[in-house]
Amino acid sequence: MQNSIGRIEWPADSWLRKRGQVFLAWAIFNPNGPTLLSIGFVDNGEDRHVFLRSQNPFREAAYSLGTLRPDDPQQAESISSLIHATLDISPNATLDGVEPFACIPSLVSLPAGDSVRAFARDWLMSALAVRAFDWGREWYYLDKYGDDLFARAGEETREALEQWRASEPDTGATRQVVDMAVERFGKLPSFSGWQAAAWTPRAFETSGFDRWLATLNREQFYSRGFFRWAQAWVGASRFFAAGSGQAIAVRFDDLLAYLRPYGHPIWPLDWAEETIAALSGATWPWGGSPNK
Repeated sequence: MQNSIGRIEWPADSWLRKRGQVFLAWAIFNPNGPTLLSIGFVDNGEDRHVFLRSQNPFREAAYSLGTLRPDDPQQAESISSLIHATLDISPNATLDGVEPFACIPSLVSLPAGDSVRAFARDWLMSALAVRAFDWGREWYYLDKYGDDLFARAGEETREALEQWRASEPDTGATRQVVDMAVERFGKLPSFSGWQAAAWTPRAFETSGFDRWLATLNREQFYSRGFFRWAQAWVGASRFFAAGSGQAIAVRFDDLLAYLRPYGHPIWPLDWAEETIAALSGATWPWGGSPNK
């Protein structure tokens, strides 16, 4: 086994011609561009790369965390060691600008097999334990909004906006930023009707982590949460990109095409981007037509 971190520069379609498996995926919800991070292995010639891949509609990056031989007799332990070494890095350290856990994940997708699932839980738990997140804040939002990620994003966006506005001088530029945010998110009641919230700060606890992971993996939370996350991905691709002029790096169908052969489909096998648009009905959660 060789433990070394290096960026993978393969073309996106090269991933589809290789054999591999995703062990664990976690998602960050952002209506302007949600992100999926996944970790697993991919075979390239005689080397099996353990990788971390970060994807959102506007950019993607992948890193080899180390290599081993596919016939390594200690393969499970070797892979787990490489993943731990990466995910347990200092919160101030990044992989070429990518922080695997810049915040507590919005959604988590565990592997199906019990043995790998136990490994994945340990990777996730140890990675979150070394980071100084406020779990009191997380439980405030989880208890209030559950799997309604758009409503949660409305309040969190307003919270961040109010904190930023309080720290800035009242100028035309400041008011312009506020006006843009109101135009973007004002249709969400959790944004327009915002009131400052209070919660009791909490540090990481194993029991709290187990309850959090169980909450995210309940069938209803998982399916509804990942549907809303997919809506954000497709919506960002169709609306935000058009307004900002940003090029689309990863379409939702590209994401599906990667996850399915790597044994981690998340969404039903017959779904595509147009399925998300059709199931969303006439409007998206923040307004606009999915067919534009």
